[in-house]
Amino acid sequence: MHDSSRAVGLRLATKCRSLRSRKIQEMIDRTGDKYGFLIVEGLAGRTPQGMFIWTCRCACGKITPVRHGNLRNGHTTSCGCQKGGKGPRLHPKHGHSAPSRGGRSPEYRSYSAAKERCNNSHNHNYPKYGAVGIRFMFDSFKEFFATLGPRPEGTTCDRYPNPAGNYEPGNVRWATPIQQRHNRRVA
Repeated sequence: MHDSSRAVGLRLATKCRSLRSRKIQEMIDRTGDKYGFLIVEGLAGRTPQGMFIWTCRCACGKITPVRHGNLRNGHTTSCGCQKGGKGPRLHPKHGHSAPSRGGRSPEYRSYSAAKERCNNSHNHNYPKYGAVGIRFMFDSFKEFFATLGPRPEGTTCDRYPNPAGNYEPGNVRWATPIQQRHNRRVA
């Protein structure tokens, strides 16, 4: 290897390190953010390579250090208490979203779809719902299911009696396509 190629390699390595350190310095404080069962409590320090390590509290109460990258990419979502199905359940099982039942129930699919089109700006229907102010007001699937009950065959979730209103108790029903055509909001 020639001296000039070593110098170029050294300059590139130095440049990469300086870019990486600049990126690290610009990192956002994640205190209070939630990742699965973990809530970030604060910065614990850095690895020898300069990566952030966060102190996190798991839902089971245990404090655990987690590398920033493992939080962001979803690799670490608990202190380890969730391995093998042990540990606390953050979301009580209602049996409608479990793949073990053969997939999500029609009620859960309707709940998820309505919530997505109101809350997720990347959803293709968001411009017709969330962007115009229609909000999804149910706190949980349990509340949604208690309000609507089992979904009859051939129906979907409809906002009724106020088609321009929010998805909320008192303004939703299971409706056939014909009922929905008669219940359109006026633009």
